[in-house]
Amino acid sequence: MIFTGVLVNFAAVAAGSLIGLFFKDRLKQKYPAALIDAIALGVVAIGVSYAIKTQNILVLMVSLIIGTLAGTLLKIDDGLDRLGEKLKGRMKITEGSFSEGFAGTSILFCVGSMTLMGCIESGLNNNHTILLTKSIMDGVGSIFFASALGIGVLFSAVTVLVYQGLLVSLASLLSNVLKTTIVNEMSVVGGVILLGIAVSMLGLKKIKTADMVPALFLPIAILPLMNMLK
Repeated sequence: MIFTGVLVNFAAVAAGSLIGLFFKDRLKQKYPAALIDAIALGVVAIGVSYAIKTQNILVLMVSLIIGTLAGTLLKIDDGLDRLGEKLKGRMKITEGSFSEGFAGTSILFCVGSMTLMGCIESGLNNNHTILLTKSIMDGVGSIFFASALGIGVLFSAVTVLVYQGLLVSLASLLSNVLKTTIVNEMSVVGGVILLGIAVSMLGLKKIKTADMVPALFLPIAILPLMNMLK
């Protein structure tokens, strides 16, 4: 079922929120850092498994270059960073507020390149690996958010369900139009971006992966164009 990853992500946020509300201040902050390192290594493995499937390295390179240039021009990553910092600041000021917990974590769980890539992969290929990995990350995050911000975090699970469900549905509609070779190259680009996410998660280097998101869609145009030129 194409919505498996979405349902698991919904359940992970809901379950994590309930755990956070139940245990409240007994949670120690050292645990999420250790878990994120372990998850990041898993993301590396997923990214590599996707990236090596390319059948046309030129499509990958051109997509990444043009897509990253477009994303950098639009300042996608900087905009998301500013939004995230603004939300973090507001959540600290109004700790425990339902509206802040709900709105803040809804955006944090739904915005990002991993969400988009996961939904596209689920809708196009019925492959839920990325969303399942994201579910672990969101589940861990929701535990600590809920312990600090309250019950609003629990209701953000509904936002995750609706938003990601819509994205997966749209991607599924595209699967009937796009050729298998194009879908494969889109997954390859997504795998390389996942590697960038893992590098950032491990703190090795800050890579603006959100600026690379436009590259995901470029194989739709680049691969047919290259075939025509041949």
